Amino acid sequence: MLVNYQIIRNTYSITYDGNGHDEGDVPTDDKAYTLNEKAEIAKAGNLKKDKHVFVEWNTDSEGNGTGYTEEQQVEMKGNLKLYAIWERVFTITYNGNGHTGGTVPVDSKAYKLNEKATISGIGDLENKDHDFVEWNTSADGEGTGYDPDHQE
Repeated sequence: MLVNYQIIRNTYSITYDGNGHDEGDVPTDDKAYTLNEKAEIAKAGNLKKDKHVFVEWNTDSEGNGTGYTEEQQVEMKGNLKLYAIWERVFTITYNGNGHTGGTVPVDSKAYKLNEKATISGIGDLENKDHDFVEWNTSADGEGTGYDPDHQE
């Protein structure tokens, strides 16, 4: 008696979700993986979200699942759907508020929540009619004031 049989292997895939991204291309992985086969987690590449930085890929869109770093090696145990996890960043912008000379300081760093920032000094900034008192969140000085070189 001749018996024919066929081996059916399950295959698994990795799909990526930009999770609110506003620029760039979500990575694609067209490979079919078998059980326990090693796969490499994709880089975020040119994926961007305004005023955010990419943190990791995660199995939960809120970041409460299993997190994976870019290029991490994983053993495939099933299909993986991974969401980009973003962290909000903040910037400091200085305004000379009517200055008559010098250059307004520039801080190009993106700060994460609760990260310390040092408030810039005035450098060569000047106003022939006024003395510098502080940096302030309001042009009229009624906001929150910050001394130069203060860490906040």
